[in-house]
Amino acid sequence: MLRYFCQINETKANFLLVAGSSMQMTKISALLGVVEKQELEKTMSSSEIDENISLAIEHGFTEISDLEFAEMMQTVERNLATKTIEPPPMNAVEVAWKQLVPEYRTLLQNNPSEYLSTRLRMFHDYRESVHCPSDLRLNYDSRGPTVQILTRNLIFEQDLTISGNFDAGEFTSELPLFVIVRGNLTAKNLIVTGWTELVVLGDVTVLDLVFGFDGETGGRLMVHGNLTAANVLAGAMFPIEVTGQTRSNVFWLDNDEPTLAGAQLIPAELNQWMRTANAKKTPLVDGAYFTDSNWANGEEIRSAHFEAIQVIELIRNGQTIWR
Repeated sequence: MLRYFCQINETKANFLLVAGSSMQMTKISALLGVVEKQELEKTMSSSEIDENISLAIEHGFTEISDLEFAEMMQTVERNLATKTIEPPPMNAVEVAWKQLVPEYRTLLQNNPSEYLSTRLRMFHDYRESVHCPSDLRLNYDSRGPTVQILTRNLIFEQDLTISGNFDAGEFTSELPLFVIVRGNLTAKNLIVTGWTELVVLGDVTVLDLVFGFDGETGGRLMVHGNLTAANVLAGAMFPIEVTGQTRSNVFWLDNDEPTLAGAQLIPAELNQWMRTANAKKTPLVDGAYFTDSNWANGEEIRSAHFEAIQVIELIRNGQTIWR
């Protein structure tokens, strides 16, 4: 007896065919502007097949007919191929990296030619000043089926003004994101994580917070002008460098070496977590930490650890991270 199952979301689909003692899985996904198709087959006992069918249903698979199976597979592959073709951004020109060298090579710490395949070494070059009325959000799949119109590598020839957040808070580490602003950058909050390399030749003015975290893969924020913000918070090897003046309260997690002078150290871990006792040790709200409990010695020892993901969600939701 043949049985058919599918699981579909915006960027990928899984199709499962059960035929006798065989399970065949077809995976279709859209990533970085390319549709990929992978087929797997495995022979199993009847009990193993029943167990895997139960797990598939538990994880969102739906049983369908054989006609639906064939039609949906064709439809999904066609739709994903359509989605991976992003419309060209307004007022931008697509330029290959080789046309930008050597003018831009000296600005970047990382080399696009070294880390990106040829088809990803493309920059969208905005020749005029740009105003983004909401957030400018970048992620790993910036050239794939996302709702944004701005792609992975960006150059702004003049000023970039963002009414919301500059948000590269997805901890991209697989491939670098390159953003160069030749003018001034203004935003409500500035979130830079992972392998995001943001270089600003002018001034950076941020209404609330500049947050830099997890730059071990090669991310950094480089400001050639002045940096003005209510607060700066950084750590986990995400360097922030400012050639001009820094006008901000600067905080740094104490398990990292600050790259800005005058930084006030904040505990990355608080032992024996008690809200009242630790209120004097950190200016961050409780929601910036997650609690852990250790019973190794037969007695509960509670501690709190800085959690960047929770901090970013607070920022995105317009909530304060400060006490």
